[in-house]
Amino acid sequence: MDEPLTFKDEQGHRISAVLSRPSQPSTAAVVLCHGFLSSKNSTTNKTLTRMVNEAGLATFRFDFFGQGDSEGSFEDITVSLAVGQAHAAVALVRSKGYDRIGLAGSSFGGLVAILTTAQRSDIACLALKCPVVDFGEEFRLEFGIGSFPLFGGYWHNLNRRVREHQRSRDANISRWLFQPRRLDWSV
Repeated sequence: MDEPLTFKDEQGHRISAVLSRPSQPSTAAVVLCHGFLSSKNSTTNKTLTRMVNEAGLATFRFDFFGQGDSEGSFEDITVSLAVGQAHAAVALVRSKGYDRIGLAGSSFGGLVAILTTAQRSDIACLALKCPVVDFGEEFRLEFGIGSFPLFGGYWHNLNRRVREHQRSRDANISRWLFQPRRLDWSV
């Protein structure tokens, strides 16, 4: 069952979301973080929602700032803003009664999921699909070196901010990557 929702991040931006519940009650949920230039209703997110719901877990998918049905200008999204929205999404899911929460991220959403998980102690599991680690390089590979200057300094600055954020979180990320936890997802 899909329940459309809206919530606000720390800056007061309206974020569009969908909570999908499995047929049987569950206290476990997976927050899905979509890729750049994507949305909560991407093929990946809809497929994951179906599969995860069939496994007995809820999903919560949302549109990052300036993407899909969420408020804001796409050009103004930052990694920090996206991470803040992931934190707000986890808080909303927890307030709905889910006590075992995982994060799943694809591409840009994978980076956001990694950084969000590194900042929290209450995430039960992290799943990644092609996470971006160097956003500027990803952009060049996707669109070609000639198209990069068309976007001015925005992409360079975004990539620099990602690298700075990654450096400041290396210790926490290493803790998550190299100290696996035993997980129990039974419902």
